[in-house]
Amino acid sequence: NCEDYPIHSFGKVILCGDTGSGKTTLAQAIEYYSKSRFGKGKPHDVIHPGPVKLLTAGIVPHLIKNEEMNMMLFDLAGHHTYYSSHCAVLEAISLSPSTFLILVNLLLDFEDINKQLYYWSGMIGDVCHRCPQQSSVVVVGTHSDGITDREQLESLCAALKKAARNAIKKHTFTDFAALNATAFNGEEMEKFVSLLCKTNNSVIANYPAISLNTHMMYAFLNDKVHQNEILLSQLLTLLREEEPKFLPTESTEVSPLLKTLSIKGLIVFFNDTMAENSWIVIHPEVLLEKVNGVLFAPSSFVEYLPIASNTGVIPVVLLKEYFPAPTYNADMIIQFLQLFELCVQITLNNVDTNMAPELPPNALSTDNIGSLLFFPACIRVDRPAKVIIPSCVFVWQICTASISQFFSPRCLHVLISRLADHFALLGVKPSSIPELDRYNRRCSVWCKGIHWMTENAVMIVVEMKDDFRCLSCTIDTSDRSSPKYLLSVITFVKEVCNEFCPSVPLVELISCPPEATSDNMPTTVELSLLKEVAKTKANKLIDSTGEKQVMISKWKKVEPQLFDLIGVDKNKNEADTCVPAKRPRLDSNEDCSEPRLADLLNDIASTIPAKWRDIGINLGLSSGILDNIQNQNAGKTDASIRSFEQIFSMWKEQSPRPYTWKTIIDVLKTSTVNENDLATRMASKYIIEN
Repeated sequence: NCEDYPIHSFGKVILCGDTGSGKTTLAQAIEYYSKSRFGKGKPHDVIHPGPVKLLTAGIVPHLIKNEEMNMMLFDLAGHHTYYSSHCAVLEAISLSPSTFLILVNLLLDFEDINKQLYYWSGMIGDVCHRCPQQSSVVVVGTHSDGITDREQLESLCAALKKAARNAIKKHTFTDFAALNATAFNGEEMEKFVSLLCKTNNSVIANYPAISLNTHMMYAFLNDKVHQNEILLSQLLTLLREEEPKFLPTESTEVSPLLKTLSIKGLIVFFNDTMAENSWIVIHPEVLLEKVNGVLFAPSSFVEYLPIASNTGVIPVVLLKEYFPAPTYNADMIIQFLQLFELCVQITLNNVDTNMAPELPPNALSTDNIGSLLFFPACIRVDRPAKVIIPSCVFVWQICTASISQFFSPRCLHVLISRLADHFALLGVKPSSIPELDRYNRRCSVWCKGIHWMTENAVMIVVEMKDDFRCLSCTIDTSDRSSPKYLLSVITFVKEVCNEFCPSVPLVELISCPPEATSDNMPTTVELSLLKEVAKTKANKLIDSTGEKQVMISKWKKVEPQLFDLIGVDKNKNEADTCVPAKRPRLDSNEDCSEPRLADLLNDIASTIPAKWRDIGINLGLSSGILDNIQNQNAGKTDASIRSFEQIFSMWKEQSPRPYTWKTIIDVLKTSTVNENDLATRMASKYIIEN
């Protein structure tokens, strides 16, 4: 009955954070607390959850059931090799709102903690973008016992609470809590669990009503299905044999019930277009912890199995050896991996003979053609030496608009597999260029990119750069069809970015040839600005660095095809007018616009590096904070830039002074800073006078 299986009250709680932040310790403490609090009276004064397994592999689910909190708690491994598979799983279970706990280690530098907050909040925004309701986020600072000064701890917690509120925009930031690393006193845990229960219940209140049929289906799966996984067709047969009350027996009626249970995280349901191919996994830990934890484990983990080559190719025969029947069902595992786009099936023709030593002999036999799986997330090699970028190239980049935002590894890995499938593995036409037969159905892949050649021997390279902040597409321009081909690749890349990083604002940049720049050196220009300016009579604009002039008329002579592609008349641009790199804002409060950190560092920090302390004081930061910044960066080669970066971040998060261009320009004009010329340039560049 419903009392035995109260799934209407179950919520999803997801623990995320970097390695060493204390996720597993907290998960075990919550589980221990829930049992002691509601099963054996009040908890002890100090809760020791017991020995904790270091280096969590995959996703470890904890089912917590008691009178006050019912939840599926998911402990996410903190190692970066799992981030891509984490996103794939969370996308499937985040069609309804969840409670996310972002754990950060309070003993780290403030800037490192801030970067983690932005990374994980960005990931939450990406995986939850299809959920119609907002999820709730609680930030937990761990290792608070390492800060003995109570006043310092309270000041840090207040700053992090403000930083979390700035970072978490797409969902509801609930609160910040500081906890010990290894032991939890009863009062501390009572307060935290109360916050967790309140947040979880608030999220559950937004869930759609759960039907009686869904309750009964969950009971049936637990009571009548004796294996861990079952095909939908087999379940329908079992339902017809058992004839339970309130349960349908047709796939069109059963599938929605299973989907609801899967969204709540209680089971995993792979809904295939053909019912006989749809799998139901009743205990998700088999997939999330055992399979996912092993396949993507780094070599330093005990779970690591050397089944993937350096290029991410895993033979199905090896997969079946390491996940043998009857404990595992290889067909179900492969469907799970392919459905979540964690791998794609390839043939022997796709595998370079240079990879042969890394694969078992039977995997490359003709009997096993078509039985290889390609896992982009398992690639361990850097760009191959044979991938040489020619001198005559065109480069298009799509970058995050903020230095605190990132592309997800999930986006990169799906992009690599889709580019290989749609472009790189199409092959060349042997009759067209016979000498290129060696490239037929071949491409080079590495941990952050992919390279292939078209049928006309045009080279394409797509690569992630700048610490996952920039995707670059490079194409050889020696062939006249290159720009048009690149446009199709660019469109494809943008579609993947919008699909998997929908919460990240993006900016497109294109390379400008040296012949069109003021110093005869290549540079980049914002594409939207180029399109706008190229339609006018202006002949010059400032590049994305804000330092170089670009002559559009010269650019059009060098790359006329580019302007044809963006739909610009090549006969315009005769007036000697220069347009700034920054697009003018049209609102009347231009002087209140927020500056980008990258612009502050490029235009101010690099210009007056020695005046970071004077600027910090005028921005309202205390001498104590500035002393800490100086001590942290002492002896570093880029100490002033690091100091400026911390100052500008703290100004935005902690200072009472408004985070606007007007504020920084006023600071430059003060008697202590005394940089009036620089202030004038910044006002001219970023502020439109009314």
